[in-house]
Amino acid sequence: MVYSDYKAAAERHLETCFELVQAIIKLEKKKHRGSLSSNDTKRQKHILENLYYLSGYMLECLYGYAMCKQDNYPQADQVNSLDNGGYKLCFKHNKRGRLNVSYSLQRPQHKMSLSELSFFDDVSNGYQIAINQNIPLIHGNRVLSNPSIQKLFENWSAYERYKINHDNTPNLSFNSKNIIDLFWEIVDICAKISKHIIREITLFRRIIKKRNQNSI
Repeated sequence: MVYSDYKAAAERHLETCFELVQAIIKLEKKKHRGSLSSNDTKRQKHILENLYYLSGYMLECLYGYAMCKQDNYPQADQVNSLDNGGYKLCFKHNKRGRLNVSYSLQRPQHKMSLSELSFFDDVSNGYQIAINQNIPLIHGNRVLSNPSIQKLFENWSAYERYKINHDNTPNLSFNSKNIIDLFWEIVDICAKISKHIIREITLFRRIIKKRNQNSI
């Protein structure tokens, strides 16, 4: 695996998520017409779970690509040759403090949370770019547009793929509008990362233009 695969994975997740958003909007329209069946309700919940899970992975993958590119690694280099035990990516081995925290490109015990992303908090790693362009979540500012979306962001982890009932998570407003809004906020962040840090035309920069027509 080469690190450019992270960008390809992020864009692949984006395409999938965009289709999931379309499916949710169609089901919401059926709900408003009063024609949503019990099977539709189950399907909608399943789609929301997948959209939530994959939205987090979009950011995770593009973030990993941005970090590798920021360090000017050759794109043909294998990921395992870059991971020397001290390379700062976005998967903490020690979560107790910010000092001496190491990250791993290879993640067999995938326990990360989106709220742990901190590579660009370091002044030497593009921090000023993130500050100047006001990229949320990238420069130490972990605040999103409203508390409900913020809670969803903070709750996200790799284990979301195994959860089947978010209704049991305290204070988590897991509904169509909030999940779709979270998706679009992550797309916006990825578009800004693409423009200002990666400096490449990515699918995120193209698809963000469709936000107004694909929200609830």
